[in-house]
Amino acid sequence: MKKSYIPSSLIGGIVLFVFLFSASAIQAQVGIGTTNPNASSALDISSTTKGLLTPRMTTAQRLAITTPANSLLVYDTSLESFYYYDTTPAPGAWIRINSGSNQRNNYVLVKSAADLPSPISGTITLLSNTYYEINGTITLTGSINLNNAYVAGLDANEDVLSYLAELFLQEIQVAVLEILPLRVHMLSI
Repeated sequence: MKKSYIPSSLIGGIVLFVFLFSASAIQAQVGIGTTNPNASSALDISSTTKGLLTPRMTTAQRLAITTPANSLLVYDTSLESFYYYDTTPAPGAWIRINSGSNQRNNYVLVKSAADLPSPISGTITLLSNTYYEINGTITLTGSINLNNAYVAGLDANEDVLSYLAELFLQEIQVAVLEILPLRVHMLSI
């Protein structure tokens, strides 16, 4: 009678397959440069000397991608900017991610009076054609000369400019002031 080794090698192959499959199910994250990838990530890249290099392509190549996946990220070499694809609302669109070359240079986030220009002779003169976003309650040390600047606050009950006027209140030129929900407190002593 002839012995066959096929069944035992088949069983060994099945055991090996089950072992490899179960090992990959236990650790679903991939780590590059780390032996302990973050549990919330599918890919965890760790390095202190190197960065992530995304696919680089021209605008024509980017636009030629058929049915791009939601959140697909590429670097457009023609426009020198990162783009990601957003599928909502349909039919979807490429969205440019701001870079240093296309950011505003006339925006000031004001979290304290120190973020405003220093007062000269008791008057804070804002920079012309600059958008000042008030964030929180700001106590002013002088009156404000708007100087064709824009002042706004997004939270009506939280974004407040207050100023203690000793003898008189300076007139504010409303024509050059664009106020979103922003409260201005001026108190007389």
